[in-house]
Parts: sequence; structure tokens; C-alpha cells
Amino acid sequence: MVSTIGPTLNSYTGVWIDDGLPRCYGQVLHQAGKALGQLTYIAPTPNCEDAHVTALLEHLIQVSGRWGVRYLLADIAEETELLPAFRRADFTVWSRQKLLRFTKLPENKVVKTFNWRSWTNNDIKAVVALHRAVVPKLFQMIEAPTRQAAMGRVLYDEAGGLLGYADVAYGPHGIWVQPVLAPQAHDPQILIDLLLGLGDALRRPIYLSLRAYQPWLEGMAIDLPAADIKEMELLVRYLVLQEKVPEGATQPVFNGNHSESSVPAIQASSKEH
Repeated sequence: MVSTIGPTLNSYTGVWIDDGLPRCYGQVLHQAGKALGQLTYIAPTPNCEDAHVTALLEHLIQVSGRWGVRYLLADIAEETELLPAFRRADFTVWSRQKLLRFTKLPENKVVKTFNWRSWTNNDIKAVVALHRAVVPKLFQMIEAPTRQAAMGRVLYDEAGGLLGYADVAYGPHGIWVQPVLAPQAHDPQILIDLLLGLGDALRRPIYLSLRAYQPWLEGMAIDLPAADIKEMELLVRYLVLQEKVPEGATQPVFNGNHSESSVPAIQASSKEH
């Protein structure tokens, strides 16, 4: 028997119903004990209006507040028609990103120029220092050094200084990579070697997040063989801390074709008045 002990993940999927018809769906995730929550998707139906999206967002905000979330994050495509609905729910744009999707990479080399490795606890001090130097101070509370429970990657220069680190998240439909590099980093091979070192590269698409507060990353990535590039708005909703859901108050919630068996006891499908 194999068992895994890890942080509790709060997950809630909601649907907004009006006149007996589902108008839009949405999901929020939150790692217990953390200040950040993530809106993973909003999916309107053909009968959805902006007011329905705003109503569902406000409901998801209430759910997140009961978990203890202080900052609810959402990443949406720049060309989306949903931005006005997000603004009415008091989301604000705090930054932007380019999201590059890769289905192929340059041919692997036997010897890499830049040797990225998995980070350890010994790297945390340097990672936090680089995070404070690169991420604008106003946003350091909502852009944590890492959002992942798993270990990411680090890269040191020849003098032993931290040149960069990267969050890496492996999902069933792709690999998410979010690098933070010092401004003196400029060689595109840094990003290539990072992507080539992911282990199962290209058995799943790779998504490379280039945050706008690191403008040097865009120049480094300009010649990379991305299949497509999306411009994204990074949104945040600041929450007043609300009463947390009592521990143990859980019930199954239906999410697509799967049942999530341990989430706070709030209706998955509801209409607030």
C-alpha cells in the first residue's frame, strides 16, 4: 500500500443557474493555510450574460473567503470578453504575461550550457532574495516565490550567485514553467536548457510563463519555437478575511466526470439572492 501525505487542497466548482438554465461554470482552488487562492476557469454557456458571470464570481469570492483566502488570482486571455464582468466583481489587473506553448524543442545536447537543478532547502534564502529583487514590492504578497508544493529548478552562475529559479508544475495536460531570472540573464540558451531538463519534455505540451515585470525574458524567448503565444491579463481580487469553514465539514462535489470527495460543504450548484 502506498500513501501520500501532503497539504490539503480546497476545491470548489460552481454553476450559476438563472430561469432554470445553467449560465456559466467556474472553479476555485486553495491550498489550506495559504493566503492565495486561484480561479482556475470560468466557462460561459451560449446563454450566458455578463451579469451571470459577475454573480458567479461574487459567489466564488464568498467561498474563497470562507477558506481564509486573502488574494484570489485569475489569469485570463487579453482578448476575452469577460474582463468587464471581472471588473464589476472588483478584480483588478496587477500585471500581464506572455504564455508560450511548446510542442517541440531544439534538439537536445549531451552537455547543457546552463545546468539547472532541482532546488533544496539550502536554496530558499537565495530564492527569496532574488524574488524580492525582481518582483515589484507592491505585488510580492500576491506573487509568492513559489506557488507549488513540489520543488522547482535553480540556476547558479560560475561565482555561486543565483542567476534564476523556476516554478514547475506537472499536470495531466501539460507542464507549467514560470521562471524568475536576474536582469543580467540574457542568453536564450538559459530558457532552452531549462525546458530541455524537464524530464518528460514533449510527451506533454510545455507552457512557459513570461511575466511582464521581467521584460528581459521576452527578448530571450523571441526565437524559441513556440507553437503559439497568448497575451494574458493577471488579475487579483483582494478579500476581507471571513469566517473559515469548520474542519470536517465536507461533502462530495461533482466536478465534470469526477467526484471531488473532500471539499468544504457548500453547494456546487447554487443561485444567490
